[in-house]
Amino acid sequence: MDCLSPTTISRLRRLPQQPESVWEGDRLALNAEVLNPDQPNESQRADCFVWVDESQQLVRGIDAVMAGDGPTAFVQSLLKAMEEPLGWPDEPTEPQRPSRVVVRDRELHFLLRGMLRELDICVEYQPELPLVDELVPDLRELMGMADDISDRLYAVLAEKAYDLWKIAPWKRLLDSEILSVEMKALGVTSPLYVSVIGKLGLEHGIVIYRSVNALTAFREAVTQAADNPLALQAAFENQDCLFLNYEPKVETPFVRRPRLVNQPSWDDIDLDFGSIHPQEGMRSRLDLTELSILYGTLEAILRFWSSHREKFSQGSFPPCKSRYKVAIPTALQPIDDMEPVLITVKTQPVLARAFSPVG
Repeated sequence: MDCLSPTTISRLRRLPQQPESVWEGDRLALNAEVLNPDQPNESQRADCFVWVDESQQLVRGIDAVMAGDGPTAFVQSLLKAMEEPLGWPDEPTEPQRPSRVVVRDRELHFLLRGMLRELDICVEYQPELPLVDELVPDLRELMGMADDISDRLYAVLAEKAYDLWKIAPWKRLLDSEILSVEMKALGVTSPLYVSVIGKLGLEHGIVIYRSVNALTAFREAVTQAADNPLALQAAFENQDCLFLNYEPKVETPFVRRPRLVNQPSWDDIDLDFGSIHPQEGMRSRLDLTELSILYGTLEAILRFWSSHREKFSQGSFPPCKSRYKVAIPTALQPIDDMEPVLITVKTQPVLARAFSPVG
């Protein structure tokens, strides 16, 4: 990772910045062994990245990582500390940008200095990090607290997620049958591409790719990964998308023909909203702009499905197009008195044919 994307920079620059805010960042060895997900019979050493706010005397972020994870994971942990601060030992604190970051690794100093320049964050090298060193004895307690912080704004999205669950578009659409969503607002300058997941009955949700390049790159990576678990995992981790997943509260037993199993009831489902980005990794906390994009996309798809549902019977995927005016709820609006957003939803039969497993 050499630089942050314009979208990431724009989002982070909206975070408040305190003039005297100084954060220490470092990698600490946990001296702990954890299960290797790629080789279940083997264990591997775990470390952690930690970010300590010097001015407020609190921990902004801490993330467990595998021993082999490199600088990209360190940058991801910093972005998470800005947007999803832990706030230990006090209550969770508000998201913000530091004015200065201090590290004691020369390679990380060089990397961060270039990447954070456009965020007006000064990066310094310092051989000793006293606050980080004081933290080590309490590390186990901290690791137990580094869970995602829920956000009341997600309740607004939950209603739309429930509406989508009821209509279950995955019963008629394959994940290769792509819908494009255009909205000339909220910083969206090119169409989004939506893949509906669930036809096979293995999982349910939607994935909103930020560009057609992001969509095609993922599908090509999955095809090339074939039976390589590591390559397949990398393909999923490097997506560029927003997502909504419906996660069963109880693990579903393995069945040979999952599409014949009834869809779980709403009470047995947990919602999982978030973002995946090649540079940032996965985030479960979205800013108001991203929440608004997700809400607008869900509402437009619901209306589109109401208008065109019958056209998708018996495996057909014809050209369809509709435009809607969607009012973003006040709680989600990134700017005051926001005007309704014009959103156009279209089927993409050409992409569907290109992505079809039968070619």
